[in-house]
Amino acid sequence: MNASRCWRLLLCGASAPQRSNYEKTVWYNHPVRELAARMGTFSIMIGFGVLFLFILSDLAQQPDFDYLFLAGVLVGAGWLLRKNRPAPPASGRFSLLRRRRGRGEHEQDPDSQSFPED
Repeated sequence: MNASRCWRLLLCGASAPQRSNYEKTVWYNHPVRELAARMGTFSIMIGFGVLFLFILSDLAQQPDFDYLFLAGVLVGAGWLLRKNRPAPPASGRFSLLRRRRGRGEHEQDPDSQSFPED
């Protein structure tokens, strides 16, 4: 997979060209995607730190709006990088209760079933 294809998939997310299920699975667990999610988290944390600096400058009655703008850019960029992150694996916390109630691990809860629209 070449670098431009990786970046296109990373930035386009769901609007990327259609791929087979194998390619989707491989890309979904791709290390670049995990790294992007971590970079997004880091960017959001730095953004909130810069927002705190803006609040402190405002309390000192010398507001520096560059901090506010930078915080918005960092939080927005971090959100864009994190929005397509892989889902965490199932924890299995309530597996004992599910087994005792008679439902398997992959069966749906009857309350969460979707009904077809008329």
